Amino acid sequence: MSFQKLMAVAALCAGMLTGSLRASSYAEIGKETVASAIRSAGIAVSPDQVSMLADVVAASPNPVLKIESVEPWGTHRLRVRCACSVSKECLPFFVSVAWTGDDQPRWNRALRQNGGSSPSLVGAQAVGVRSGSSATLRIEGERTQIEIPVICLQNGAPGTSILVTSTDHRRTYTAQVVSNTLLKRSM
Repeated sequence: MSFQKLMAVAALCAGMLTGSLRASSYAEIGKETVASAIRSAGIAVSPDQVSMLADVVAASPNPVLKIESVEPWGTHRLRVRCACSVSKECLPFFVSVAWTGDDQPRWNRALRQNGGSSPSLVGAQAVGVRSGSSATLRIEGERTQIEIPVICLQNGAPGTSILVTSTDHRRTYTAQVVSNTLLKRSM
């Protein structure tokens, strides 16, 4: 690549980062829209509590957002993964939500009522397993129970299914997360 082409690409990237080349056909997703989506998921939050971690745009002016996950992030924050209901409208993105200790019991109830797919806010137990961590896979049959060491290939909260591999990387399994060190599956 010539020096002139390299400089042109650098200028284009710099323009994108500063927002000077933002197309007018895209609409910015604001704190109000995100807070409304979080409220519709059953968690009471105001736009003042939401921090956008990056500028987020959508292809349509008023996209319908869905909340994909909510998890603790530090001592008094939540990390919320949001996405447009129509995946072509925007890319998934994260926001930070500030909360106080008074909010915790109310938010724990709301998260449990949402089907348990989102972890509760009560500490390390809610984290589940992390990609790359070692765990034990318990394979259960009618009269058999086998436990083997595995390596997690995905992050997962308790109750979710993830991919794991044997320690020699020869076999791959789908398993349900029970705790941060235990997974289970049926024969």
